[in-house]
This record gives sequence, structure tokens and C-alpha cells, in this order.
Amino acid sequence: MVGDPPAGFSKLYRASTEALQTAIEYLRPGISAGDLDRAVRTVLERHGVHDPIHVGHGIGTGAHEWPRIVPGEPAVIREGMVVMLEPGAYAAGVGGVRLEWMFLVTATGNEVLSGFPHATSPTAAGTGQH
Repeated sequence: MVGDPPAGFSKLYRASTEALQTAIEYLRPGISAGDLDRAVRTVLERHGVHDPIHVGHGIGTGAHEWPRIVPGEPAVIREGMVVMLEPGAYAAGVGGVRLEWMFLVTATGNEVLSGFPHATSPTAAGTGQH
């Protein structure tokens, strides 16, 4: 973003941050992509925002691969899958925030592969402050 964030931006940022943390807690082998999607969207709904796009997707030789992390997707998350989780929070008149990390699904959960800091300013990004 250029300049100061619009009113309401902080709410979107908090919602997307909490949704990503929830995704980290839920992502493990044996759950369905739809159940993961539901857990993440529940957080967004609790904040009064929505995500009109997918919550995530598989990634490999292509940027967007199966499985898609969307409502009702029955695909089961398996050990060894690499997924991109990118919950977004959007509100009319404000805009949106979409935070994204890549994960390897491990036998007991997941490993963050791209844990760069998300920040609301270049200064905060350089210091690890959010």
C-alpha cells in the first residue's frame, strides 16, 4: 500500500493474521481441504469480514494445483503435500488484506516453508515487528 491505510485496514489485517494462524494449527494429514477451509473462514466470519476467493491451494510444478482449499472440498490432506495458504479478509469501502505462506504437510502437522514476516510497513518488516 502507498500512504496511510484506510480506516478499517487494521481490522482486516488482524482477521487475516488470525486466520493464517488458525490454518497453521489445523493443517495436518488426514483432514479434508473443506474442513481446513471451514476453520479458516470461521475466524474471518467472527471478525465480520469475508474471503470471496479460495483460502489456499496445492503448489508444485504449477502455481495453483490440486487440492483447492475451498468450501466443501473432500480432498484429504496428505503427508508430503505442499500447500499455499492465503486467507484474505475483505470489506467494502476498505479493500482487502491477503497474507500468504507456503507449507509442507508433515507426518505430525506442517512446516512453514516461507515464514517471512508480514508487516504493515517497510520499517516493521525489517525489524520483525508486525
